[in-house]
Amino acid sequence: MVASSSVGRCDEPGVRDPEASSGVESCGTTESWTGVIPAVDGCRVRGIVRHAGRVTGESGDGWAEGPGGARYWGRYGAAGLLLLEPGGSVLLQHRAAWSHFGGTWGIPGGARHRGESALDAAVREATEETGMPPGVVTERFESVLDLGFWSYTTVVADAARRFEPRLADPESIALRWTPVLAVDALPLHPRFAEAWPALRARLGDPTAR
Repeated sequence: MVASSSVGRCDEPGVRDPEASSGVESCGTTESWTGVIPAVDGCRVRGIVRHAGRVTGESGDGWAEGPGGARYWGRYGAAGLLLLEPGGSVLLQHRAAWSHFGGTWGIPGGARHRGESALDAAVREATEETGMPPGVVTERFESVLDLGFWSYTTVVADAARRFEPRLADPESIALRWTPVLAVDALPLHPRFAEAWPALRARLGDPTAR
């Protein structure tokens, strides 16, 4: 299994003390944000997600603590969206300086809520962080890093069309559609850098859907 961009350990360099962050989540997720899109019911037809993500159960914002005291963001795990548009580019997020491994590039993502699927969480977070319009996501596959007490799921999906992303919360300083072959040239979040080779290989495999 492979990890992805928003995996956050609190014993890694560059992680801010959550007690001093004034509501900012310091482990690879988003700042507390007043413009969260409200939860809505929805449906999926032939794998197309027709809602912007549905919150089910209590918030997962908070730390999961593992052996040795290492902490990971997301009480119920976390998820991120690796989205590929028809022209062959993926949507990447340039992380703000205050965030976990600030200044690097990764994918939108964050904590899952209790009872929320990885797909719903990834779509919800991507919508909150990039202004992604509803109804454009068709899931291909999921890649899971499972530590037993905590997991991170990379949801890999196709976008029905290329949309113009917008900076919808303070975690991002830029959002960019990046050609798959150009991703390696960017300073990547270390966990995404580890995951990217395997994800890139599967993106090029038409049977990985």
